Amino acid sequence: MEKLIQYQHAILRALQAHEYVSGNVTSSIIADAERGHFQLALIGQDKRHTSFIWIRIHLQLKPDGKIWILENKTEYDIGEELVAEGVPKSDIVIGILPEDVRKYTEYAVY
Repeated sequence: MEKLIQYQHAILRALQAHEYVSGNVTSSIIADAERGHFQLALIGQDKRHTSFIWIRIHLQLKPDGKIWILENKTEYDIGEELVAEGVPKSDIVIGILPEDVRKYTEYAVY
């Protein structure tokens, strides 16, 4: 349980590093700690004043303590940022990659 809380804090710190405001667009962290989902979303209006929400990063903290990277539409290596926050690579799964490709990364397969 303590590990899960530590990882929740690491995830939130990593996402907070990418929060920003620019014109009609702001970023927002969406966290459902009970179910283990954490997202960084862009929320705003485009030039036609149409509202949008765009998920930039989506991480899932599974009950077994693995952090799954389910989406990363940024230029940042969120896995390395989690490692910098103290999460070992063996507890990070690049879930956006097919399972047969994950074995070629430095991270966990599942």
